[in-house]
Amino acid sequence: MIKRLASDVLVYGASSALARSVGLLLLPLLTRYLSAEEYGAAELLAVSFVLANLILPLEVSQAVARFFGEARGAREREDYAWTAFWFTAAVFAALAVAVLLAPHAAARALLGSEEHAAALRIAVLAMAGQALLYVVQGQLRWALQPVALAVLNVCAAAASLAAAVVWVAYLRGGLAGYMAAQALAAWGVLPLGIVLASRKTTFRLRLRLPVLREMLAFSAPLVLSGAAVYANGYADRWLVKAWLGLDELGLYAAGYRIASIVAVALAGFQLAVSPLIYYHHREPGTPAFVKKAFELFLAVALPAVVVIAALAPELVALLAGAAFAPAAGVVGWLALGIALMNAYVFAPGLSLAKLTGRIAALNLVAGAVNVALAAALLPLIGAAGAALAFLAGAATMAALYFRLGQPHYAVPYRGARYLLAIAAAAGLVGVFSLAPLALAWRLALSLAGAALLAGMVMERPWSLRSEAAVT
Repeated sequence: MIKRLASDVLVYGASSALARSVGLLLLPLLTRYLSAEEYGAAELLAVSFVLANLILPLEVSQAVARFFGEARGAREREDYAWTAFWFTAAVFAALAVAVLLAPHAAARALLGSEEHAAALRIAVLAMAGQALLYVVQGQLRWALQPVALAVLNVCAAAASLAAAVVWVAYLRGGLAGYMAAQALAAWGVLPLGIVLASRKTTFRLRLRLPVLREMLAFSAPLVLSGAAVYANGYADRWLVKAWLGLDELGLYAAGYRIASIVAVALAGFQLAVSPLIYYHHREPGTPAFVKKAFELFLAVALPAVVVIAALAPELVALLAGAAFAPAAGVVGWLALGIALMNAYVFAPGLSLAKLTGRIAALNLVAGAVNVALAAALLPLIGAAGAALAFLAGAATMAALYFRLGQPHYAVPYRGARYLLAIAAAAGLVGVFSLAPLALAWRLALSLAGAALLAGMVMERPWSLRSEAAVT
């Protein structure tokens, strides 16, 4: 498993880092050709897609993830995979028809005015393509096809970047042009994804109702959990829009994009670890493997957060421009929240025990923490309050996953040491966010802190030889 993890992290990491960095790579383009209000509208459309992709397909992709590896033969795997695909196609087709029939009403409800109705019409078509592409990417992941997934991710990222350059910069299409670029990229790459997935899971033009009912029986209860996860991850954007408007949301979204550098760095871990755990969780050495993988995750994540927080003003100036300078104050807090939100994959106990109700409950608690704190802090300290609420919700979610999952799948964590390292990282982020230090001091302090944090979480250097006994 150690060798497979190292291999998959490299493959997943390179391609997924590119896929997840599309928003970051587009930031210098979009912030120079779109106004802050238009960029805020683009962010709101993006988080609306995440919500639609959660609710409409009833989390059927989660059922594919759970049942695919235990299917009895290729035919059963095909039934799971392509039934999920066609069900997703059907529900997003219904959404597209509804929005296309009443675009002005939809724009008023979502964006607060009819000004961007044309962009919304195009956006709903992009959402449908992205939803289907997401299903195919999941198939490749759970079929353990990391190279194929890497190819698809690279092609999707390249198509999105190229289309945005043409439609936003060359054609000066504004927000509608950006949505057109997203639609063309998603639908253009989707056939490639289907071909790649069909190499192991033969493409089927059918939706099997008995299979769909089986999957939805598992996944539908997860919608409530997913809604709570969504609230935890995206409530800050909605509340910033409600309290401060689309202009401020544009600034906040730029800060979030820069903070997502940490998610780019961790993409390989998150994508590679879960399939290995699901396939090998019954083997006696797997808990020790999970512990070491988590420590390596922290040894990368926490130093990355500290360095990003230290360089936030320079990163904002470089990537977004002077007009977005206020975004620097939220970058560090958001980066730490993103890192903690990605840690749940290293606490697999509840998922392995199929305790979806308990997962839903803990995510509801975490989402409630985020929403309540954001509502309380936004009127007092503005966008920084939303960033702190996001961090608090992410920390609550991670803590509950680890605490409640341990009785069902015991992993020999060193909890006190991890908590101390996370607290130290938060302290450094606070210093960089509040103290007007010169760049040289920020650099020196961040590098020293990064080295200290990495040493705190690692029991011994990560090596294949030291883990031979575990595997």
